[in-house]
Amino acid sequence: MKTTIPIDEADITLDWLHAALDGQGFKALAAVTTEKPPAHGAMSVVRKINIQYKDDSETGRAPPSLIAKFATKKTDNAYIAPLMRDNGLYRRELRVYSQLKQDHVNIVPEIFYEDYNEETGDFIIIMEACTVSFF
Repeated sequence: MKTTIPIDEADITLDWLHAALDGQGFKALAAVTTEKPPAHGAMSVVRKINIQYKDDSETGRAPPSLIAKFATKKTDNAYIAPLMRDNGLYRRELRVYSQLKQDHVNIVPEIFYEDYNEETGDFIIIMEACTVSFF
């Protein structure tokens, strides 16, 4: 289901996430909070979405957190966003994840939702929250 593309973390509400994840099987969302991770993107905004579920049956199969990555007009790097939009670089980023997945690259996070607005160049990706571990 397509929704309005968030341009700020405040736009990622419980209702928005319900609509975006419709069809993913995560129906029992109870609360959503966002936090700024220690590292951030230079050309887009990255936020960790912490999810609480109404029902314990979701625990274990549904992710406790996701990552939202989106363009924004409200950042210290606001001068970069128009360059990214005007040159279609946000659209290309969406394609990268799809292409790598098709090529069976196993290091690509699972994408739960993505959207791109051709008119504004805004985009959002809701993806698996991965951790880095060194062996």
